[in-house]
Amino acid sequence: MNGLKTVLAVVACVVSPALGTAAPQPLPWQREVSLREAAQSTALQGTLNLTDPGRSAMNINNLKMHTVIWGPPDRITISVTKNNVWDRRLHDFPAPALQEITEGAFSPANKDYVGVKEIDSSTFALVDIAGPASMAEKLAKRSDPLSAWLSERLDEKTKTSLAAFQASKPSYAQERAFLTNLVECFNAIIAGPSFFEDKRFQGVRLRPDTDGLRQGHPQGRELSRLNRLLLEDAYPREISRKPGNSLRPLDLGWLRKEGGSYDPYRYPMRYAFPCLKPVGQIILGIDPLAGTSAPHLTQSCANGVTRLQITNGSAKASLEYVLGMTQDTYAIRGNLTGISTPVWLRLYRHRDTYPS
Repeated sequence: MNGLKTVLAVVACVVSPALGTAAPQPLPWQREVSLREAAQSTALQGTLNLTDPGRSAMNINNLKMHTVIWGPPDRITISVTKNNVWDRRLHDFPAPALQEITEGAFSPANKDYVGVKEIDSSTFALVDIAGPASMAEKLAKRSDPLSAWLSERLDEKTKTSLAAFQASKPSYAQERAFLTNLVECFNAIIAGPSFFEDKRFQGVRLRPDTDGLRQGHPQGRELSRLNRLLLEDAYPREISRKPGNSLRPLDLGWLRKEGGSYDPYRYPMRYAFPCLKPVGQIILGIDPLAGTSAPHLTQSCANGVTRLQITNGSAKASLEYVLGMTQDTYAIRGNLTGISTPVWLRLYRHRDTYPS
């Protein structure tokens, strides 16, 4: 027993100093890698769902938007929902009786009510130039008396954008600059006096409506409409024809007996809590990739960029998608090889997102 006590005492003397000098253990939160650091080498993995934007599809989100990426390789689709749009879907409201509608319609309080607004279709918009290349060629070459007359009245910025548009295969920005400037010039021309002359319109077949309006010597808005019709008749392939002025109802409701209209069909409501509602879709069309298998998806946890590569024979697309965290902005970047057909981007908007 005395020998055992001696051994234990020696062991205690040897162990005790070691215990007293051991390094302090790190706290639990100090033993883990920070999320910011871990995100630098972490990525979410998945496969593009070809048919279903449901729970199995990869999400790309920010604080206001929940989006999913899905669809066939030749029609990669981003479906977008947001939690801050007005909801204009029909909701409960008391339907009016026929007597209420009649009393409101004949109420003295509504004697000055105008339920329609006039839509002016004389002025030009960019979409009215249906053949920009042909229009540019006629103006540049002054191929007929009217084109020569119009060419002399183009301002300097329009002449510059016309030259850039014709110099080589125009970019989208060059075409849009030319159309924007040309539309401004056309609107200034039709707002002025009549420019009809027999020699200037030699060989141009006028519609009966145009010729009848011309012979009436119109003034004001009718003169602008005549000038618009003259340009439409002179350039039937380059300028689209618009219908005449139309009347559009201001609302879809009914008049109150007390005065004023009530339109519950368009009265927007907003939920008191965040509730995601459909906003639209962004579809990227790359026809040569049709029929290939579903590509692999990776989403970086460091910067949120979602990447995928699609190969179909010699056609290859390397795509990157990113959604801003502070702004509701999508960016798509692609590197395409072996693809000779046009690549297009189509945006669908839900009706709840249209302006009031």
